[in-house]
Order: sequence, then C-alpha cells, then structure tokens
Amino acid sequence: MGERKVEHAKQLRDTALWQAYREAAAERERVLWVEKVYDASVVYLNDVRRAFVNYTLHDGTHVLNVLDAMAGLLGDQISRL
Repeated sequence: MGERKVEHAKQLRDTALWQAYREAAAERERVLWVEKVYDASVVYLNDVRRAFVNYTLHDGTHVLNVLDAMAGLLGDQISRL
C-alpha cells in the first residue's frame, strides 16, 4: 500500500476544515467570531507551552495539525459538517 504524504497547513485559512466552514457558514459575523476565538486560543496555547515545558507541541501548530487530521478523517464527508 502506498504511503500518502500529508500536507500540513501553516495558517488557519489553509486548512480544508476552515475552507469548508467558510463556504457553509451563513453569517459572516459568525466566521469572524470563530476566527477571533482561534487566534485567542493560539495565544493562550503558547502561554501554556511556556508554563508547561514538558508538553509537546501544544501550540498553534498543534491546532493546525489537528484540523488537518480531522479533515483527513472526514475525507469527502467534510462538507456535511
């Protein structure tokens, strides 16, 4: 079986999950709010990583990796969210 190369997003807008959400979201205000929550979460997670140095990669990169993994698991069903 061939190994599939995983592309890791560098920004929220690059993730398939975010792109699907933006397409499906009815209200622009809601999209902006979710983006604001994401940005605040990344700042908070950076603080957590500084405080708990034994945590491995629990920062903005981790969030993007989780979003990429979720999109990979959803596959063609991502639009049904």
